[in-house]
Amino acid sequence: MQSEEPQKTGNFLQNLAKGLDISKPVLNGIFGNFLAETDNGLAIQAGFYRNGQNVDLSKLKQGEHYSQFHSKVCVLVHGLACDEAYWDFTTEGSEEKTNYGKFLARDLDFTPFYFRYNSGLHISSNGQTFAKFLQQLVQEYPIPIKDLVIVAHSMGGLVSRSACYYAEQEKFSWLQGLRKMILIGSPHLGAPLEKFGNIVTNVLEKIPVSYTKSIGNVINLRSQGIKDLRFGNIIDEDWKDTEEDALLQNTRTDIPIYPDTEYYVISGTITKNPEHIFSKWFGDAMVRQGSALGKTSDGKDILLIQENNHKEFASIGHIALGHSLEVYEQVLQWCKPGLSETTETYHSDLVDKAEGEIVLSKQELHGLTELVETAIAGGAKTVEDIQLDVLKQPYQILKKVIPIPGLIEQIEKLNQKSITGTHKIIQEVNKKVSQIAKERLQK
Repeated sequence: MQSEEPQKTGNFLQNLAKGLDISKPVLNGIFGNFLAETDNGLAIQAGFYRNGQNVDLSKLKQGEHYSQFHSKVCVLVHGLACDEAYWDFTTEGSEEKTNYGKFLARDLDFTPFYFRYNSGLHISSNGQTFAKFLQQLVQEYPIPIKDLVIVAHSMGGLVSRSACYYAEQEKFSWLQGLRKMILIGSPHLGAPLEKFGNIVTNVLEKIPVSYTKSIGNVINLRSQGIKDLRFGNIIDEDWKDTEEDALLQNTRTDIPIYPDTEYYVISGTITKNPEHIFSKWFGDAMVRQGSALGKTSDGKDILLIQENNHKEFASIGHIALGHSLEVYEQVLQWCKPGLSETTETYHSDLVDKAEGEIVLSKQELHGLTELVETAIAGGAKTVEDIQLDVLKQPYQILKKVIPIPGLIEQIEKLNQKSITGTHKIIQEVNKKVSQIAKERLQK
């Protein structure tokens, strides 16, 4: 008969696995570089995805994921801690999910592609990967792509700009076909929240108490991608050979936009009045207007966006910018002019596959249990360190109140031994429970 605790743990992991289509992008956003460096099965693999499934570009001509292809292609790029499902929303009176890509397919004969990436990695790393995938898309596409349009949200806008930079370096052909790039709520000069996180960790680490330093170290575990958002780093040189956790140290290189592409910017505000102090300070709650436009307070302009190519939406927050019919209408109006007058279409003999149920692979299941095990072990060690540190202060006082040589030291050692022994037991139980959980999930 199996014990009750391992069964509970197995149930917990199974429930967690069911919700992994939501939690996996979040985990990668916060700890993505750790997951990638440790080859954890939960690390997101970059690529184009449709209906939750990876699109094998080498099989496009076989029609495995699309039944028809148009010469106009739009690529949608999500932001931090998201995947392509970010774009999905429902409209009033309908329960069917839709998105800007589907609307552009309906209204302007675009074939939509959705790029997924590990948002915890450096933005420059994702930019280089995106550039390579776009090049492969152009090479494997069944017909020549006449018009390529990128629609990017938040961090996705920085990844897209980074991709353009590296595509120019590598002389990738897709860059010449990039007609338009629409940047939605992208922090080109950085995001206030990451600046705040940088300040908090620096303050905590300077307080001469080790458990506040421990908290600062935990906060500093946030991913490379998040730290890139502090000032909007998009190339390797912005972060290489620098102290990434230094207090508000801006090492960003101002990269100009690609001259042969039209750029458009959408920003939002959290109040109806864009001039309200809250909107001035917080923008859409995540990104200020100046950062979205690439304009610094001292008048520097790194994007040079034309006035007619910017639209601000009052009372539409950061996340909602990708789920608004009003915002889409502006995207549509910007996409209409300057595109090819005729659209070439390629029809596949095979039927487009329907959306399938998301099933976790063995690799992901292993990664899930490994992550839980690491989290429990790390949490127990952190608690142990904090408890031992907290004990130091009362024992220092007791040594002065009861000045008997060696007495308080012996009591302190016994207490420390007790705490350390308890946490060793926790670690052993953790290993055993994790092993049982792995066996249950793999079955």
